[in-house]
Amino acid sequence: MPLVIATWNTQGDPTRNAAKTRVLEELWRRADVLLLQECTHFANPDVLPGRIQLVERSAVAGAFNQRCSTAIVSKLSAFPLPPRLLQSATGRAMTLIQLDGLRVHIGTMHAVSGGVGMVDLAAAARGLAGRGGAFIIGGDFNYRPAVGRGRRANRRQIELGTRSRSIRANIALPEGPTQLSGARLDHFISGGGITGRARRYHDRGGSDHFPVLFYARRRF
Repeated sequence: MPLVIATWNTQGDPTRNAAKTRVLEELWRRADVLLLQECTHFANPDVLPGRIQLVERSAVAGAFNQRCSTAIVSKLSAFPLPPRLLQSATGRAMTLIQLDGLRVHIGTMHAVSGGVGMVDLAAAARGLAGRGGAFIIGGDFNYRPAVGRGRRANRRQIELGTRSRSIRANIALPEGPTQLSGARLDHFISGGGITGRARRYHDRGGSDHFPVLFYARRRF
């Protein structure tokens, strides 16, 4: 089975809101790993049915705004890694795990708004590329990526490195906007041989962001 990851900016603790809890449970049935942003304390992950192998909450993200906290919930055996500080001045970080027995790092982030989300995304990708192995980052990147046309409209590569060190990552964009503003702010990037497709989930559960599911093409 391919790896399936869901990302969602929940705009508040989804375990304290009935509509959001329902969507969270639906995503949990479809995905192996959940990536959450703006989830505050994510107080009660036990609302999710079945076995949870790992819940990792960032203690750093949202140092100046608790709504910017992030969390990762995994059905797969995994272990947490120290959160990686981003370049923005908002006290945010990328919450990060590694799948047990695999050199696959999975991270989530809520990038700073104001059109500079690419700065945080590039910093996160460089950090994971430096660890070696494959990586997947999903989240609310708060920037509008340029897209191509036809078959290349929703899957392409972006350069996230520097002049001296190139880091080309695959970007997976869902069809249609992921936020009520009409922007596609929520999507995935991957590297180290992992590609995949992204699909927007139809129910936003009261958040102004739609969840996005990523179907990895590398076999695990």
